[in-house]
Amino acid sequence: MLDGYTVKHTIAVGEHSKAKLVQDRQGKYFCAKIMYYKNESSKKYITNLLSNELKSFRVLTDSKTIQIVAASFDGKYLTKKRTKKCVYLLSVLCIFGPLSNLISLHPNEGTCRYFFSKILSAIDSIHNQGIVHLNIKLENVLLDSNLNIKLCGFSLSSQLENGKISRHSIYTAPEILAFKQFNGKKADIFALGVLMFIFLCGSPPFFRASYADTHYKMLQTKKPAYWNMFSRVSDDFKDIIVGMLKDNPGERYDLDMLKTHKWTKTEVLQEDVETLRSKLLKSLDI
Repeated sequence: MLDGYTVKHTIAVGEHSKAKLVQDRQGKYFCAKIMYYKNESSKKYITNLLSNELKSFRVLTDSKTIQIVAASFDGKYLTKKRTKKCVYLLSVLCIFGPLSNLISLHPNEGTCRYFFSKILSAIDSIHNQGIVHLNIKLENVLLDSNLNIKLCGFSLSSQLENGKISRHSIYTAPEILAFKQFNGKKADIFALGVLMFIFLCGSPPFFRASYADTHYKMLQTKKPAYWNMFSRVSDDFKDIIVGMLKDNPGERYDLDMLKTHKWTKTEVLQEDVETLRSKLLKSLDI
């Protein structure tokens, strides 16, 4: 039990949290993002993460982000063995879960393009409302029953366009890794490039955005050799990925360039999207 909610199963696992399917007393399902703590020091840290997330959601008035139902800074998660102290965020359930669930279905470029356009629109919307996400990744893009995307995971988000951040992943832009002041909008675009590469190719384009990483260096300096390893993707896809993953943020594509890019503007076959939706419906675990 999570306070008054019955915990069904784990949906996803993050660096500091677990997303679980929960059910209220009326039988309605929700998603609970739960962060556990063991002492006051760890509680302060995760409380700050949740506070920052809620701060962004108060600014964002958008159907492209998850809908928050409740939050608690003093939650109790009761298991068979013990009671865990936690903070949690309760949101409307996105029934198809994170975008990462689709990778095993081997989406084609058309399907990839379909979701890319929707994510672009969502990122454009939050940027226009003065928020940069700073944690764009497959697990933070959720899908509802109509395959609309909902952004989540705003614990690192900021109302400032420039800043510093210490948490790093394969999605982290090179200027952040170098501990430089950075443009949050350009950092979000870099992360989106990594996301779309993984979504279509099934593996990361590199493991660290640094010239010490062999694949990253190849992508920046030896593009033909790099793309020989991923020959099945189109030239237009290669071009848009290269534009998003430019080492120099000043040369990196911006949202307007991405919206008008030839790859983005190519028609998506609706039957491809419906086929994917049918596969997802068969895999539901509720």
